Amino acid sequence: MKSTIFLVVCFTVAGFAVRQGQASPPAEGAKKKAAPQAKSARLETMTGCVDQQEGNFVLLDDRMEKKLADLEAVGASNEAFFAKHVGHTVTVKGKKSSEQEGKFKVSSIEDKAPVCAPAESTNPR
Repeated sequence: MKSTIFLVVCFTVAGFAVRQGQASPPAEGAKKKAAPQAKSARLETMTGCVDQQEGNFVLLDDRMEKKLADLEAVGASNEAFFAKHVGHTVTVKGKKSSEQEGKFKVSSIEDKAPVCAPAESTNPR
């Protein structure tokens, strides 16, 4: 009887240890691989008007007075990516460049309006 109880306890402890091992965190190498994916998933969004100044494409505020960012296409030529959007209100997704101040690396662009115009005020005069 004592040996039966002893075996039951041993198998229970062994089973618990196996389940504990399965729930352990991933190895160090797996953690390092997951970090860049999470970092690349964090894209910023900016909305404004596309313009071309001195051969470069820029994003301006809706009044076309203040430059929000210099635009740089990711994976395509700037001309092919931005030329058809000049004068349009757009939303761009991408990342701020760590190398150059004010540069925004654009991975996608979406037209919001075919013209650039200030947003309508919600307060009537």
